[in-house]
Amino acid sequence: MSNYEKVLPSDFDPSKGESPSPLYELGSVIAHQGSSADSGHYQAFVKDDEDLNGDTWFKFDDEKVSNVSREKIESLAGGGEGDSALILIYKAVGLP
Repeated sequence: MSNYEKVLPSDFDPSKGESPSPLYELGSVIAHQGSSADSGHYQAFVKDDEDLNGDTWFKFDDEKVSNVSREKIESLAGGGEGDSALILIYKAVGLP
């Protein structure tokens, strides 16, 4: 038995079309605020692991840390001079 097979759930049945791949969830976002790469400001947004619903995130802006909502994270697709997500950091969930 391979190491990969050892981590699969005991009830895993590939004949049912199940995928053994883990799921991923967004855990952090690095964002840029400004009109160009030559100017502006970078910030980090990190999901609160203690919030099981994923509604609370922390915003790290230099020395200031504040709470933001999931709606703020969803708005980071932006553009223009607002916050724009540049780097998305995911973590694996699902496999034991």
